[in-house]
Amino acid sequence: MDIFLPTIGFLTQEINGAGIAGAIEAVAPAYLNAMSITFNFRQTTSRTLGLAEPKRHHLTIRAANQYEDPIAAKLGVEAVKHVLECVPKTFNAGSLTPGNPNNGSVEMAVRYWAIYADGKKLVELDPLNNKCYINGTDYAEAVRKALGK
Repeated sequence: MDIFLPTIGFLTQEINGAGIAGAIEAVAPAYLNAMSITFNFRQTTSRTLGLAEPKRHHLTIRAANQYEDPIAAKLGVEAVKHVLECVPKTFNAGSLTPGNPNNGSVEMAVRYWAIYADGKKLVELDPLNNKCYINGTDYAEAVRKALGK
């Protein structure tokens, strides 16, 4: 199975007018574009079909990222965990060709995404609760405070 993780994108607005020689994009920090995740699988099974059930899915994806520290001349492994809340958008059962995999896929709308590396939270994106935490900074904190949350 291949997994294509979401892309972090921020809402933008094109601004032009007096005093601006052309147009610029204003980025709204902490306001996120819609995110999606895609799972590509070799065979359609009851488990892969389960991802098409029209409900909110809580998914945990784990990876062991190998790295090399050239200064210390050591190899290491970092435990990475992605926690997602998703709702299916499309399910493609693939094709039926004798002797070949189905090669189906499911695309899901992401409602929540957190990334942890060796137990440390790196990212927490939760548009429904005004959370935009990246690398130790909560960029939506001022927005929540201004809204009395």
